[in-house]
Formats: sequence, structure tokens, C-alpha cells
Amino acid sequence: PLTPTPQPPRAPRSPPQAAVTGGTPASHPRAGGLRLSPRAPQQHKLGLFEIGPEHQFYLLTCRLRAGLRAATQAAIDHPPVGAGGLPPHPPGRATAHRVPPQGFELLTYAGPAFARLRRALGLPEELYQAALSSPYFQFVSNSKSKARFFLTQDKRFFLKTQTKQEMHFLLANLPRYLRHLEAFPHSLLVRLLGEGGGGGNWGSQGGDFGAAAPPPRYDIKGCRVDRWAEPASAVVLKDLNFEGKSLVLGKARGARGGTRRGPGGAEAAPCAAGSQRPWLLRQLELDSRFLEELRVLDYSLLLAVRPLLPDGLTARSPVPCHVLQGSGPSQNQRPLPGGSDPLHCIDGPQRRYSVGLVDLFSTYTFRRRLEHLWKRIRYRDGSFSTVPPAAYARRLCRWVEAHSE
Repeated sequence: PLTPTPQPPRAPRSPPQAAVTGGTPASHPRAGGLRLSPRAPQQHKLGLFEIGPEHQFYLLTCRLRAGLRAATQAAIDHPPVGAGGLPPHPPGRATAHRVPPQGFELLTYAGPAFARLRRALGLPEELYQAALSSPYFQFVSNSKSKARFFLTQDKRFFLKTQTKQEMHFLLANLPRYLRHLEAFPHSLLVRLLGEGGGGGNWGSQGGDFGAAAPPPRYDIKGCRVDRWAEPASAVVLKDLNFEGKSLVLGKARGARGGTRRGPGGAEAAPCAAGSQRPWLLRQLELDSRFLEELRVLDYSLLLAVRPLLPDGLTARSPVPCHVLQGSGPSQNQRPLPGGSDPLHCIDGPQRRYSVGLVDLFSTYTFRRRLEHLWKRIRYRDGSFSTVPPAAYARRLCRWVEAHSE
């Protein structure tokens, strides 16, 4: 159930940068500017909160919804040309979408490239627009991240604030990200569906928020230092909370093979049926190797566990494997289950696991190197998150191998 927005005594000190342009920064309270209300509540509780008129991000999300509606309408009016795959070099320049009644602009980046990705994923622009134009929830977790998270009304898409450095990193590596998804269409990487000016991006993050009772969720990094969360209060659990448990991926009842489609719709090798553990280990290796090449670390394997429904045979019936159309060969595919987010769902005999790699923007900078050296002195066993990208990737793969069967 949704919890009403709390009403703590004072406004936050440092509100996040707004994802729109044309407004007044929150530190300059001139009339008519985009600022957070001085009555805005300080968020102390965890969970999912409605954003009503008294919420600190009400004005921000109203303008964001209006700007995103204009941006997605541009994609509807001018769809990507051609039926081919993803563009090899998406444009990095900004496109301004003006919202006349409110008198501001929303900047989007690489709009045609993201539109092609959404089309390749089979996501209708009208559905995407309706989701982004509806009221949002705020999602507050026990994560140490300073980012703000918003969830669409249909609980299918997240919006997450970014720093300018993270935004520049994504745009610089967007061609490589798209090529990886084209080569491995069933990748575990979160699908980033758009990038907005001012430091906001939005993308899908799995489909477990629609459950009547939230399932256990785990943020896995493959290490032990500071990786315990108090189950009674935490929204997302961590590595040490998963100790003694395992991903049971034996052959699901009713599982059968699917048929893959290669570029241009040509039939490729059939997907293997049975246990999906070999597929999971292989795909995690491919994805972590890609992130290693980008010098990325500190990403997480987001894992949610739920029992299969009583009519699970229908819910997990395989569907034809959907392949991003492109010129490269498609690899390491599997039969996809039913449901709203099959790319990130894996069915075992008794449970459904929602799995995805998230937080893909932390790079191994000089500051991170210094942090690694300091932690090596403090934690001699090396079981902390800030390690070189190659070591980080290997350790996460070993964790999944040790905690799956």
C-alpha cells in the first residue's frame, strides 16, 4: 500500500538540479522561478510516496511531465526513418522542447537514437507518452545514492536524476551501449529510454513494483563491507541479507524452447530450454566485460524474488524471443517468460526472479583509485566495493555462480 507523504519540520538544504531549463534555481527564490517550496517536507521515511500539491517535488514533476509529453510528441510526429536497427552514431546535441503555458523548455539528448531503441523493444510511443505524462510517485530507498527516483503511475518506468558528469558519460558511450544491446538483446543491462537536460534520465527498471505485496529486493555488489541492511526497515536488502539463500534456476515446469530471429527476421538457432543458470552466468559475464571496457565499477545486480502465481503455467509461457533489429549477429538468447518485463525476468521451478544491472555510471577515476588504496589499508580482505573494474566484474560473476543452482 502507498504511504502518505510525511511532513517533517524543514525543507532540504540542497535540492537536486531540476531537469528543465528556463526556471529559477532553488537557491534564488524569485517569483515565478522553478524552485522547491519552502514548506517542502524533509524525507525521513522509506518507500513509495504520492507526489501531491504539498510535496517538495510537486512543481518539478508537473513541469517535467509537461516537458516529457512535448518531447515524446515530437517522437510520435517524426518517427525514426527506416525499419533498420539502431543508429551507430546517435547525435549528442540537445533538442529544446518548449512548453508555452508554463514558459520553460526541456532539453533532450540523442532523441532519435532513444526513439529507435524504444521501437526496437516494441514499446509504443503513445504508451510511453501516457506513462511519462501521468502523476509520479517518489521512491525513497535505503541506498546511499544522492539521486532522486520517481516512478510512473503504471509502475513501469523509473526517472532518476543524474550529475552532469554522469550525463556526459552516458552520451559519450551511448553508441557502444546501443551496439551491445543490439548484439545481446537479452542483456541484463537496464534499458535507458531517454536522457533529459539538467541531469535527468529515465529508463525501465523491472516490473516488481506492481505486486500487491512487495517482494524481497536485493542490491548485490558481490562484497561484504557495509553490505547488510536491517530487514525491518530497509526497502532494499543487500549481499549479506542473501547469505544462506540461492537462485534456484532448475528447469521450470512447462518450459520449452523458442525460436530466435536474426537481422531482417531470418530464423536463427533455437533457444535452449531447461535450466537458465548457464544462460545467466554467460550473460552476466558478457555484460560485466562490457562495463569493464568502459571502466565502470560499483554497479549493482538488482534482484527481486517472488513465488510464481497459482496460474504460473500461463504467466511464464515462453513467447518468441524479441531481437533488436540490426546488422550485427545476435547472441546468447533464451525463451522469455510472459509478463510486463520479460527481458529482466527468469523463472525457476517455484520462483520468479527479476534481475537487472543498474547504476552504470561510476567510473574508475583518480579519486576512486585513492579510495581503493585507503580501503585496502583499512579492510585487508579486500571485500569492499571500490576495486578496479576487472576485479569488480570477476567478483560479481563469482558471487552469482556461488549463489545459484
